[in-house]
Amino acid sequence: MQLNVYWIIALVLLVGAIVGMGILIRRRHSFYAEMDMENDMEVDTTTEDEVQSEDEEDLVPEEDPADHPVWGRVDIMVDGRRISTQRVHLATTTVGRDPGRARIVIPELIVSKRHCVLFEKAGKLWIRDAGSTNGVFRDGEPVREAEVTHGSIYSLGRRGSVKLVFTTDPPQDN
Repeated sequence: MQLNVYWIIALVLLVGAIVGMGILIRRRHSFYAEMDMENDMEVDTTTEDEVQSEDEEDLVPEEDPADHPVWGRVDIMVDGRRISTQRVHLATTTVGRDPGRARIVIPELIVSKRHCVLFEKAGKLWIRDAGSTNGVFRDGEPVREAEVTHGSIYSLGRRGSVKLVFTTDPPQDN
């Protein structure tokens, strides 16, 4: 008889734990959404299919940079430190966190897997937000698409902890 009571108590505790975990999991989303809003970040609620369809609509496929002229370079700054300098060609190049999706990789959490794209338009370099979660900004203003010029600084995310600083190469005398 005592053994049956212990089994009943254990079963009640197990059911209570399962219900409690379900409540915590449902509340987790709203908790993180509030935290991210306080930090000027958005919660990414898009599905992988939605991201792929957005990318297919707005972005052209990457090109081999060797087939295109060099535009200049981009210094990748994180919290005021240069972590990398990359050559920039007048070719379609993705910038992001995922090495499988981006040619210029920035391993920071605020950077989306495919954050933005550099591309050529009318012989000039342009930048386009690739539907990133935290956006692309210049001087605190969101940028959907803009021409990149010598000295341009773009922030990946509103806080500006990750910056892309563009510099053109001086013209070559032949």
